[in-house]
Amino acid sequence: VVEEPPPCPYPGLRTFGDDPGAFNRYDLFFGREPEQADLLGRLRAGARKLLLVGPSGCGKSSLVRALILPALRRDDGVAVHEMRPGDRPDIALRAYTRGSAFAGWLEDVTGTIEVGKSADLVLLEGDPLGTPGMAWRDTTVLLTMVDGRVVHEAPSLDA
Repeated sequence: VVEEPPPCPYPGLRTFGDDPGAFNRYDLFFGREPEQADLLGRLRAGARKLLLVGPSGCGKSSLVRALILPALRRDDGVAVHEMRPGDRPDIALRAYTRGSAFAGWLEDVTGTIEVGKSADLVLLEGDPLGTPGMAWRDTTVLLTMVDGRVVHEAPSLDA
């Protein structure tokens, strides 16, 4: 299913990317080189997934769409496919977990939460699947684990 890019949430600005009508002046996007080097280094070292967590508007999508994806396409020859959950995060979650495992012939070792399978974990505040429309985007990420290691912990859990 091909989905239209989401509208830019900031009036007067266009969404960054390669979509028709999008702002795609990559040469004007700068100042995130340390983050770019870190993320590309992790991916090139074999990271299967990277989770970018931060408040709305801090530049997560721009970092990925302006620096990471073009570098992977250009320098590594990687075919990149973006996934946008839209207003159906349940479908996106199933595609990202079970669907990805199936596509990679890994459904016997990952993709579902079962004894003996490798699993990553994201602990959320609230129920994003029970939230109407796009309100799921405001769900707070409390804890993220990748390959059994904590990679993000909300300050409220440190107490």
